[in-house]
Amino acid sequence: MAAAPAAAPTVCPGPALRQQLREQGLDSPQVLRWLRDEDVETREDLVATFRSAPKVLEVAPCMAEAWAWAVRTGDSPFLANEEARQLLRRLREASRAVVRPIAEAIARTRRLRAKRPRPKAKARPEKDIDQEGREAAAREAVRRSLLWRPQTGVARGLLADDPLLGPIRAIYERRIAKFEARGVWAALKVLDSWTAYRQEYMGSGSELETVVALTNFVEEQQAATGPLSTWNKLDWVRRHLKIEFPLHEVPKPSRKAAEDTGVVAEVEQAVSIPPEYLVAFEECQRRMVIADDWRRVALAAGLEVAYSLVRVIHMNRSGFLTQSKLVCWLEAFRGKGKRQGARKPFKRAMIRHGITGLDIADVIFQAWDAWSRHRRLPLTARGDPEPLALKLPAVSGATGSAARRRPAASGTTGSETAATASGFRSDWL
Repeated sequence: MAAAPAAAPTVCPGPALRQQLREQGLDSPQVLRWLRDEDVETREDLVATFRSAPKVLEVAPCMAEAWAWAVRTGDSPFLANEEARQLLRRLREASRAVVRPIAEAIARTRRLRAKRPRPKAKARPEKDIDQEGREAAAREAVRRSLLWRPQTGVARGLLADDPLLGPIRAIYERRIAKFEARGVWAALKVLDSWTAYRQEYMGSGSELETVVALTNFVEEQQAATGPLSTWNKLDWVRRHLKIEFPLHEVPKPSRKAAEDTGVVAEVEQAVSIPPEYLVAFEECQRRMVIADDWRRVALAAGLEVAYSLVRVIHMNRSGFLTQSKLVCWLEAFRGKGKRQGARKPFKRAMIRHGITGLDIADVIFQAWDAWSRHRRLPLTARGDPEPLALKLPAVSGATGSAARRRPAASGTTGSETAATASGFRSDWL
């Protein structure tokens, strides 16, 4: 007697349920895996799997939307339908709150087309431009932090119509405006890259998976100090924008990539300039001053960098205050970068005379003062009606000093006289 054929194995989920989930866009791999593990074959089986919406969120959050859809489209009691409706509404609100910052971050990380160059605006004091840049970066940083509300961010747990949002925005904008704009924008760029990376490579979104993805994101940076820089920027975002992610689980990278190789290298130290080089440069500077060569300011700036031990970038950030027999005092509106990010203004001294006795600071000041008068910018010494140029002693053999001692011709203004006295020509601009 022939044996009866074996029954075909049950496929979970069934074809009908799989097709219905596909039509609703709910057939994610995680949902299908859960249905297969729990032997859920039909929509009625899915409805009967959980008793209430809180139970779904407690046991299997990934099945919340699929269960709510099954209850809403079936013959379930009124109470179950009401729970499913409220659950779908909560899921939609949470989805909008999470998808918006992610979508903006992904859009910002895409490569943009080159913009048409804009015409240069009128010259303004660099200090005002820097302050406006800091305020703009602070506004954008706080705006992006508010996008993560109510899950995290500076407005964590607050609703959209909460009256505290306005004061919180103002407080954090004032705090973040103390940081340099370039550093704030760099931190926001790293935050966008991490958001896009997480959206692309993460699946379930569990805490352990987030730690693994965040570790890979930090360690995969290509530059020598890229991992450390990325970690520091994410830490800045976590501390100041209050956007939470498990950065404490990611070990902080070493300061230099060479430290992990174990290779012992010789210490590299800057070599001092031989004095005979400086004497030669000053003689060249003296000839340039006598010949009224426009390149004399560049050479004087290089000598001051060597004598005053100041960075080149601070030469553009400094304004003259006063002078003594040995130095000129200047104020730079932005100092060297600090660990906390704030770069406060500072005062510094500029050596006036070199090895040969040439007044190098006077060469720089004459160009600075002439530019101030030509552009009509408030670059004179703290609003002093008498320019600082008249207080500096003359340089022997310099045409600019001789011209300062001559009285102004009739019909010429004070600014034209100062510009002519300093050897400044408008065609240099």
